[in-house]
This record gives sequence, C-alpha cells and structure tokens, in this order.
Amino acid sequence: MLIFDANVWIALLNVEDSQHEKAKMTYVEVEENQESILLPEYIILEVLNVLTCKAGKSKADTFLSKIFASDQIEIGYSSDDFLLRVIQTFLASDSNKLSFIDQSLLYLSQFHKVITFDKEILKRLPKVA
Repeated sequence: MLIFDANVWIALLNVEDSQHEKAKMTYVEVEENQESILLPEYIILEVLNVLTCKAGKSKADTFLSKIFASDQIEIGYSSDDFLLRVIQTFLASDSNKLSFIDQSLLYLSQFHKVITFDKEILKRLPKVA
C-alpha cells in the first residue's frame, strides 16, 4: 500500500502548483497499476487546510469527493496507539525541519511506501532496494 504526502495531493488538485504534472502522472500510474493508497487522517487535515487557503474551498471539496468515491483509497484513522508512536518518533528526532505530520509519515514508512515531493522527508525515507 502506498501513502501520498499532502504535497502530492495538493499538487494533483491545484493546477497552479509547480508539481502538478508530476503529481498527475504519479496518480495515473498508481490508478493504472490498481495500487491501493492509504490516506492517513493527518494528511487529510493538512490537504484540506492548504487547499482551502491556497486554491479555495471548492478544491478542498473536490479532494473529499475524490477520496471517498475511490475504491483504491483507504482512510487511515488515527488511534491512541498511532498517536503515541508518532509522538515517540517526533520526540526522538532532532530535526527542526520536519513537522509532526512529516514525522507521522516517517513512522508509517516502516510499513508502507511513501510518495512525497518534500526533500527533507525524502532524505530520511528508508532506501528501497
């Protein structure tokens, strides 16, 4: 299962984003390969906040419609255990360049492939052979 970082979703839905074409190609490839996407609750919140501010509420609404209409997307709801594990990951990090949500992606990258355009996250993702 794949996880898209918020920046991928934002670029996909915002044609003004410099990464729009790259995000579109990535999403089409995932759809064609019928790969499943895990969408953590934290990422949904970040995407909705950024899209609403940068591209307008209609884009945020489109995002919600898209994710709930897709059979390929599974929502990853937060739990007490998940929150505690992300807190531990956050506290163990000495980086001031990664947000709490970024740290949640690093934690999840132990179990799933993370697709991101964020260079700081990319540096820390597990290397795939």
